[in-house]
Amino acid sequence: MVNIEIEGLKPGMILGEDIRDGNGRLILGKGLPVREKHLRIFRIWGVNRVRIQDSHAGSLQTVFQMDPLSL
Repeated sequence: MVNIEIEGLKPGMILGEDIRDGNGRLILGKGLPVREKHLRIFRIWGVNRVRIQDSHAGSLQTVFQMDPLSL
């Protein structure tokens, strides 16, 4: 997993740990992809850094495509 500042965070990156506000309330859970609206929410709640899954460690967003004609 890699720590990254909010300015470097991009939609589609997968969170490596839960993101919580100062009171411990869950903002976004581990393993979920970051969306554009989450970037705004993180800034509002003062989240400066997050931990994301390393691209070499695998991703929940991996998509396998098959050519239907090859079946």
